[in-house]
Amino acid sequence: MEIFNKPTINPDLAIALGFFDGLHLGHKKIIETLKSQAQKRNLKTAVITFSKNPANYFKNNAAPYIQTNLQKRKILKEFGIDYLYELDFSFFKELEADEYIEQILIKNFSPKVIVAGFNHTFGKNRKGSSDLLNELSKKYDYNCIIVPEEKFENQKVSSTNIRDEIKKGNLEKTAKFLNRPLTVAGRVIKGKQIARKLGYPTANIIWEKELIHLPYGVYLGFTVVDNEKYKSLISWGKKPTFESETNKEEEILEAHILNFNKDIYDRTIEVGFISKIREQKKFENVDCLKKQLDEDFRQISFFNV
Repeated sequence: MEIFNKPTINPDLAIALGFFDGLHLGHKKIIETLKSQAQKRNLKTAVITFSKNPANYFKNNAAPYIQTNLQKRKILKEFGIDYLYELDFSFFKELEADEYIEQILIKNFSPKVIVAGFNHTFGKNRKGSSDLLNELSKKYDYNCIIVPEEKFENQKVSSTNIRDEIKKGNLEKTAKFLNRPLTVAGRVIKGKQIARKLGYPTANIIWEKELIHLPYGVYLGFTVVDNEKYKSLISWGKKPTFESETNKEEEILEAHILNFNKDIYDRTIEVGFISKIREQKKFENVDCLKKQLDEDFRQISFFNV
């Protein structure tokens, strides 16, 4: 998959439009429709999206993201997309909707197919809609396909609803909406190595503040290193047992990776969440913490990843 940060002359494509935060079941339906239409017409596929959520330009409070752009790229590559355009929305936000179609989509891509979700908006003040895409399809000679709303167990699948489920800690429903477990990607940083002294070394990463967060707690899950998946015990939150004035606001995601002893400092890994086993708590002493960790790790043998 080739990745671009600005439009290029790349004609006769099948393109999908949207921000695709989370790449959930509804987004998957759009991508599957795109690939199916492209295959019928022997066309290359492209996803036209933005590096930052356009909706946040029109809101006072920016919505947190479900995934990083790096994770989005990885999933789109797995879907088999040929080209990904991650554009800077600030350069296009003043274009009227019809101007955006003509000057960006038609001028650069001469698309044969445009696929979008039922609620896709675009152009200045988000005035463009699926109706306009349909209306202009004859003028610009492209086939317009609008994918209807996707539901799971009678609930709308949307990035907004998924964020709500993550905030509530509902990992099961989140995984169903995403069609995969919730994961967090980040660079491994050096910690104070307290867990190592207790016999449970961890890989520590920062859960970026612009992403939606789970409630604090201890979770069973997995860690992906070099495309290999390992069972993991994950702690997310603060360090109540070792809290001090200098670190009491510090948040950290720690993953003890089972049967793993490689040096991965400064490497980017992905940590996935399966289920929560307990809340974080402050222990009376290190021995009590060690005893609890021993019990936590006994639970790992009872689940698969």
